[in-house]
Amino acid sequence: MLNFIETDPSTKILAEQMNISYPEIQMRVRKLKKKMGSIQTLRKMWGSENLENNMKKCFRILSFRFMREHCLDYIFSSKVKDVGVHVKYRRKIMEGIQNPVNFTFIKEF
Repeated sequence: MLNFIETDPSTKILAEQMNISYPEIQMRVRKLKKKMGSIQTLRKMWGSENLENNMKKCFRILSFRFMREHCLDYIFSSKVKDVGVHVKYRRKIMEGIQNPVNFTFIKEF
């Protein structure tokens, strides 16, 4: 997802529309790549503590676009052994993008 945000041409267009500097987005993505590894980090990236922040709105829009348009291609062309699990949790992640405040877990108990 972060590679998509960093390299997709639509990122630059969206950044301009939202009055965000493109180099700032690239810098933020590089920092996030180093510490990504938990749902808490995803929630912060998507704005669980500040939903009105333009940078976080931009990340939510681009993350949702990746999940909707590119995620399945990525899953099916990867070396993932259990494709079904990844496809199953895609929906939960998309719900988390839309509502990061309430995104606390992927698996349902």
